[in-house]
Amino acid sequence: METVKLNAGYVLCKEGDPMSQIHIITRGRVEAMLGGKAFIYEQGDVLGVCDLSLGVYSCTYTAVTDVEIVSYSYKNLSALETLFTEKAGVAYLVVCSMGRQIVNLLQYKISLKNESDRAYDYAKKLYPQYEDLCAQYAFTAKKLAGVCEVTQFSEMDIIDEWIYTYYIEIKNLNQSVHKEFFGNKPGIDLGFIRKAAEDSYNAIQVCRDYMKYLECISQVFFNDEEHDLFAVISDLHFGSIGIKGADEAVGKLMMQLTKLLGGMTGVDSNLYPARINAYMEKLKTVRASVKKSEAPASAGINRNLEDSMSVILEYSGCPEETCNRFSRCVTEFAETSDKDGVDETIYGLRKQLTAMFYDIYKNVLVKSLSDPAPPTIIKMFLNLGYVDAALAEPENADYLYSIADSLKGDPGKGIYTISEWLAAIYRGEKEPCKSELGEDYADYIRNLKTSQKLDEREVNRLMADSDGKLRFELEKVFPVTNRITCGKVSTFCPLFSSHNVMRNLDASLLTTDLITETLDDIRNIDFSAFYRPVMFEYPQLGSASGASKETFNVEVLPDVILMPNVGVRGIMWQEIEGRKRNTPSRMFVPLFLQGDRKALFIRLTSEFRWEMCKRIQGVRWNDVTDPSLTGEICDFLQFFKTNRELSSEAKEDIKNMLMRSRNNYKTVFSSYYADWITYEANSIFRLHKNVRKMMFTYCPFPTPIREKLTGSPQFTNLFSRYENKKKLRDKQLSYIMQKFEQLGKNIPQEIYDEREYIAR
Repeated sequence: METVKLNAGYVLCKEGDPMSQIHIITRGRVEAMLGGKAFIYEQGDVLGVCDLSLGVYSCTYTAVTDVEIVSYSYKNLSALETLFTEKAGVAYLVVCSMGRQIVNLLQYKISLKNESDRAYDYAKKLYPQYEDLCAQYAFTAKKLAGVCEVTQFSEMDIIDEWIYTYYIEIKNLNQSVHKEFFGNKPGIDLGFIRKAAEDSYNAIQVCRDYMKYLECISQVFFNDEEHDLFAVISDLHFGSIGIKGADEAVGKLMMQLTKLLGGMTGVDSNLYPARINAYMEKLKTVRASVKKSEAPASAGINRNLEDSMSVILEYSGCPEETCNRFSRCVTEFAETSDKDGVDETIYGLRKQLTAMFYDIYKNVLVKSLSDPAPPTIIKMFLNLGYVDAALAEPENADYLYSIADSLKGDPGKGIYTISEWLAAIYRGEKEPCKSELGEDYADYIRNLKTSQKLDEREVNRLMADSDGKLRFELEKVFPVTNRITCGKVSTFCPLFSSHNVMRNLDASLLTTDLITETLDDIRNIDFSAFYRPVMFEYPQLGSASGASKETFNVEVLPDVILMPNVGVRGIMWQEIEGRKRNTPSRMFVPLFLQGDRKALFIRLTSEFRWEMCKRIQGVRWNDVTDPSLTGEICDFLQFFKTNRELSSEAKEDIKNMLMRSRNNYKTVFSSYYADWITYEANSIFRLHKNVRKMMFTYCPFPTPIREKLTGSPQFTNLFSRYENKKKLRDKQLSYIMQKFEQLGKNIPQEIYDEREYIAR
């Protein structure tokens, strides 16, 4: 044992480090950081005593000043008995420090509990007050993600109230009484420390539970995306200052919020002052410039939606002539009674609006990519196609405004709003889609070179040009997919208009959760839907082993892009990106779907299966001699008239189906696939046995459904063959794994994944 001197700023140990020593401070001050809470320890304090039961340091200990410490090795609580017997003074120091530290912990736990209760109360009362003020002053309340789902702290607080009283009274004992009881009594000291160490461990866990709760609930009030209660109340305050009484009323609401946020656990202590200062500065500017007139809102349109078109056009930076012409056309279109009319006048008006819309959209999008906080109206324009409240109708416009800030995809799950998708292309995270003619961006550039419009230098530059890729997507893909997903191909206009709304917008909105749930429902029936074979090479095995190359099934979920329209259709645009088989397919769907969600995604999945099979099979995609899904379906439909297994009635059904599908085999397969997923999986048999055999061969059911169908004679032979194939494949995988083990190599994860895949 010796005294060690450490400079200010030195980190003695970090949270999570294994505990091998306890340290006694003989001079100076040390900060212990638990989450965001700092505890200061001084001379006589022992570092690590609250972690004796945990075995790792629960805090990061940093020297605040130059310090001197004495350290003792620590293995476990039992080993302390020897130390206490040999050094009674150390035992008493540990007891005293433990008493002080556990009281601090318990006090912190109480403060966190009170803070959690207060945060919950504020979450439940502030947002309704905000909604009431919006209604009072004719503004549209913005929806806040998570505010309605806020619940009280639900973890078990295992610290009883008497424990706090117990340690407080021990700490407050007269010094002489305290020393008389604990001094030179290793047994009592060790017993106290064992009990206190256990209580400290429990207190730390409960504190962390409270901190986690506060970090979650604080996101409703204040977050780095600036879609929070602070932001929506700020916007209301700025917009309503010119209304009598609004400045004071909204200011009081903001005062309640800032009182809560000041020092709240989970709130970024660096970001909060910056946003408060920005809020105060803007408030000061708005107050100085606001007009004293108290003009009412126009014809039922809420104040924050007035002059929406002017906001969009000003933001776009388009020439004044374009802006004026667009405004006139929008007004004329809004006043037209038959917006889907086919006469030359309305057709020409829609054509003008469509061309100008995409020009303006391009300018607005490019500017928004460098804007950290685009206005809500701009988000409505980019993601919802919104231009004018009168065209959308006030009720619809209110709803669009309320969701615009919270509307987000989930790129991690492959779900994008259109602005997120275009931004991903601009940042190089995604490659542009193929054009309507099947030409991708690289093909497009090469064709320009072939036609001698570009030289080699320009080709190399454009291949990596973010602006060029974005422009390609905006010009070659976005207008086409927007028109197709809307469903009104001949009368389409990209502006959000109330005449397209047939269902309640809230009920038809395709959210990330709904899309994920729908795809999961399909995958729970057709588990191999989004798998594709991918070649893996293992040169370490050597070609002689016969396993240096192997094909395994890999699941890649699709990218789903939400188009800014009210529509009835979805489109499976491309099955892979470029020529890489292990890349996601791309599906475009309307943001507001007016039809059946599950039916739509079943059809898109069937189309993906068809196109992916064609991609894998190449030129032999319809050749039955090389067995595949597309090959067998084509052969069945092509020669159904001579198929002796089909009855006359069955042949007539197939003939009618082909007529309805205009002899498109993919469309017929989609119909079979829908029956397979919707009916056959539920023991409602609608397919012919030949079709059922093909469907089960290439789109097998998972184990739970197979078990449910075990007693059905329609599946007996199919299940038997399937199980034999599984056993054979498992035997092949076992052989490959055995080769790796013999060479002393780690078995690659994809082999385990393949085994799990065939087990399904």
